[in-house]
Amino acid sequence: MAERKRDILLDDDTYERMLGETQVGAGSPQPVPTAQETPSAPTAPVYDDSLRRQQSELYGQITNRGPFAYDPKNDPLYGIYKDRYVQNGRMAMKDTMGQAAALTGGYGSSYGQAVGQQQYDASLQGLADVIPELYGQAYDMYQDEGDRLMQQYQMLGAQADKAYDQYRDQLGDWQYERAWQEQQNQTAYSQRQDAYSQLYALIGSTGYQPSAEELAAAGMTQEAADALRNEYLRQTGQLPAAGGSGGNPGYTPRTPGDDGDTPGDEGKGIDIRSMTASLGTSRDPDKDFLYIYNKYWSALTEEQKAKVQDAYEHATRTGKYTPKP
Repeated sequence: MAERKRDILLDDDTYERMLGETQVGAGSPQPVPTAQETPSAPTAPVYDDSLRRQQSELYGQITNRGPFAYDPKNDPLYGIYKDRYVQNGRMAMKDTMGQAAALTGGYGSSYGQAVGQQQYDASLQGLADVIPELYGQAYDMYQDEGDRLMQQYQMLGAQADKAYDQYRDQLGDWQYERAWQEQQNQTAYSQRQDAYSQLYALIGSTGYQPSAEELAAAGMTQEAADALRNEYLRQTGQLPAAGGSGGNPGYTPRTPGDDGDTPGDEGKGIDIRSMTASLGTSRDPDKDFLYIYNKYWSALTEEQKAKVQDAYEHATRTGKYTPKP
């Protein structure tokens, strides 16, 4: 293959399996840490323009007010005055006509009607005299209503300005928080990439077996770490060279008792027949051999080690293995 395969040479099958954990560039593969959940960005503030809309509606009321006009007929107060003055005029006319009739022996006369009408007209003239006063009162009310609307408009304007200033402050805080969070995320991502690269190199060059915490910090999966360590063991001769991959269920080592080989203290109590049979039919002989190596290798005799290696080599080449009697 054209690409340089990290610090150690990988066989094609192993390299292809490891592509899921790397990005292939123009040169050597670059490690890619698994995705890490980052805190969600705070929600942007939303400007509430209800006060501005209320102010706009009030402005329409102010500008759409018509000019001042006064019509006594539409003034309830004028109606009260009118009823009073008409009643007083009639009473004055009646009294005057009665006094005139007494002077003529109880008979009505044109004189009595004339002076009675004069009294009635005089009373109604008093009604006309109150119209200017009522006009002034109505004008004052018109002016007061305009002043009240203007005060409300200005008050709403001040409240709307304050609300907008608060919104701008919140928006500025949000923008700062978002920028800070993005910087934190970028820093965390860079650190994670660095940790991944360092752990990748450490495992590939020393066969180091990282802890769960180290894997989590680097964003590396256990499968990727196992593949790297497995390849290191192959390159250093601690693991037989692989020729292929099997296709049977995975291996769970068992140690139920002696396998009948009657070794010495080394390897005693290990069911080597079951171990090699399971390894020989494993779907992932690399992983199962690594498990046996880590857990049992130091306890095996040289003869048992040879049987395990033989089972592994058969499994990687053919996918099946029949233990020797």
